This record gives sequence, structure tokens and C-alpha cells, in this order.
Amino acid sequence: SSIFPSHVETLPEFMMQAAAVSRLLVALDYDGTLVPIASRPEDARPTVTVLDLLLRLVRAPEVTVAIVSGRPLTELRALLPIQGIAYIGTHGLEVCPVDGKVTSLLPRGAFSTILIKLRRQLKDIVKKIPGVIVEDKGQSVALHYRLAQPEAAKQVVAQFLAIVRGWQVKGVALEVLHGKKVVEVHPV
Repeated sequence: SSIFPSHVETLPEFMMQAAAVSRLLVALDYDGTLVPIASRPEDARPTVTVLDLLLRLVRAPEVTVAIVSGRPLTELRALLPIQGIAYIGTHGLEVCPVDGKVTSLLPRGAFSTILIKLRRQLKDIVKKIPGVIVEDKGQSVALHYRLAQPEAAKQVVAQFLAIVRGWQVKGVALEVLHGKKVVEVHPV
């Protein structure tokens, strides 16, 4: 299937239509779009070329650049320190428009006790499994299993999902997101 709207069939045609609009929003994901997926989250860094292209886009008249990611807002801003970018972190839980005023969609401290317990439970099940990484994202927790053996990864993901289901059964509003060899949980 095409990445373009149904009425646009080619990149040149898309570029011509984009150039014809009075304002343009360029919204990009970080992992897998601006940077390749890495074995470890901390290894996914933007190149100088990517930073230069983003800077050029930000400086273009009538263009707004937004980075949308599952990464925490503070991490996104540190990885892409370009003034004039709007950032949306933690799958939409945190928003920082171009003016720099950060908004969190969760009240401060909401779910913090549950996420602390969830992190502890997760660390207990992964401590003996090589290649599994627990990423604490502040308002969410991610389990990366790219480096684990397939059978071990399958087992740890099943255990993780069982823990999350246990919290959900108790009425805790948690959402599970599946990505490329990663499972993440965050408050709804």
C-alpha cells in the first residue's frame, strides 16, 4: 500500500502538492523514521545529516515540524535539540509545542506508585534473561527483547503481559503497545 493519500501516487506528485499549500506540518516518528531501529534504545542517535535537515525544515517559512515518539519528552528534546520543533513524547502523554510550554496529559504523580510496582515486577522476571532490556520512560515502561533468544523473549513477554493484565483486572487503566521487538505499557 502507498504511504501517500489516495489521490497522490508518486513522490514527485506529493512534493508538488506539498509545495502548493500555504502551511505545511511535517510530523515524524523518531525510532525507525529519523533514526534506524537500534539493538538498544540508547544507541539510536540522529546523524549530523538528519539534524541539519530538521534545522532546514524548521527555518523554512510556513513549515511546522513535530516529532512524535514513544520516547519521553526530555529524551526527545536532548536527542533533537533544535529550537522551533514541536515534540510529542510518551505516545502523546507529553506535549511541548514550539513555544516550549510542556503539558502532561496525566496529573503529576498519577500512576506513579503503580508504575514503580510494575517496574519492580518486570525487573524481577527479566534479571536472569540475557538480552532483555527494561526501559524506564518515566510515565511508561518498555520491555525490549531484540537481543534475547526467541524462546526466552516469548516467555518474558508472556509474563510481562500477565503482570499487566493483573493490574488491568484490578481496574488500573493501562494500555499495552507492541512495537518492533518491544512491548510497552503506559496509563490510558
